[in-house]
Amino acid sequence: MVVDAPVMVGEVVFEDTRKSTSKPRLVHSALVLLGHEGTERLRSERNEEGGGGRSTRSAEIILVIVNIIRNLSSQAENVVILGQYIPLIHILTAICEPSMAGLTVSLQPLPPSSSSSSSSVPPPPFSILDLSNVRKDVLYILSNLAHDIPFSSPSFPFPVVQSIFDIVTSFIFDHDGDLYPSSTTTSSTIDALTLARTPVPIPVYLDLGIAAFSRLTVQDENRLVFGKLPPQDLWDLYTTLIRLLPVTEPDFIRSTQETWTGFNERVCLSIYNLVFLAPSSLKTHIRAKTGLLQILVRILKKLYSYNPLFKENSFGVLCRRILETFGVLNEGGEGDGAGAWLDFGTGGGKEMEVKKKPRVEMPGWLTGMPGLFEEFFRVKDADAVTFEELDGLMSDL
Repeated sequence: MVVDAPVMVGEVVFEDTRKSTSKPRLVHSALVLLGHEGTERLRSERNEEGGGGRSTRSAEIILVIVNIIRNLSSQAENVVILGQYIPLIHILTAICEPSMAGLTVSLQPLPPSSSSSSSSVPPPPFSILDLSNVRKDVLYILSNLAHDIPFSSPSFPFPVVQSIFDIVTSFIFDHDGDLYPSSTTTSSTIDALTLARTPVPIPVYLDLGIAAFSRLTVQDENRLVFGKLPPQDLWDLYTTLIRLLPVTEPDFIRSTQETWTGFNERVCLSIYNLVFLAPSSLKTHIRAKTGLLQILVRILKKLYSYNPLFKENSFGVLCRRILETFGVLNEGGEGDGAGAWLDFGTGGGKEMEVKKKPRVEMPGWLTGMPGLFEEFFRVKDADAVTFEELDGLMSDL
């Protein structure tokens, strides 16, 4: 699916910057590829300098320390202490900067400083592969500590929030609609359906990146902070997450595998969190892009009635997340990010004194779609919250 041409919404222009040079993004797979391609060259250069082509001593020490912190962060008794220590989070994001390997965000060599000669500039502390390994370990750490990082603290630097977003999404932007190759790489529908039933592992770091983002943005106070990120960054993530969802019949067959069902639930939770925290200009833009939203509608139509008893539907959590996402969009654009919707969230709002803006409800997203009403309401035993969401989405006011 192709994103339309740039559109002006208020004072914000949204465009697909992944295909533009206006804002380079570091994508993890490109970093790894560059590291492998440059290994021989870097080794020969370091041999000439007496380095033997190996990581520097400082890099080896940093890698060991980060790995120890990763192991400690996996123990429940350490999570609160590590997560609330702001200098640690700051340092972890700092050592993930491309400059640690002598690169820019676009993976080009850093230009030499005009104030120093090339012979006097020390080599970067990391090789490119060192940087790749550090970023993977830091991703694990951020995922483990996500619920306890004090983003809303006045002493938490906002540039670190942007860095965390960039680190986590660098693993998500790696994959854009390439998770379901059966629909494009096979010659017949039968072959595609057969291949779709074959167990296929989910890319580990993609799954971890999505899990990390969903955990980082599940609390209301965190949503307030992440909602201040550039709307274009949030839009790019939204379109990428949508492209990770099933579309074709083989895609849905693969989604019935337990691991893929859980993965799709995490993707939809991330989409819900993203829509929830989005500023009003981005919510307006998301509502305007009905083609992307139709992917969510298709999933809902396909899976909501998968079992005639909703409580026994293995896709019940996934469907509810989609309904909740439509519910946020259905309540109008008067909000300014998550602050307008705190009582709709999953916790944290009670402790914050935020004046909520009035919601402006609009006709439901599913109003006027032939056959949907009868199909959905034939499903029995839906919980009260799900039923109310569905009822609101089909209301014509």
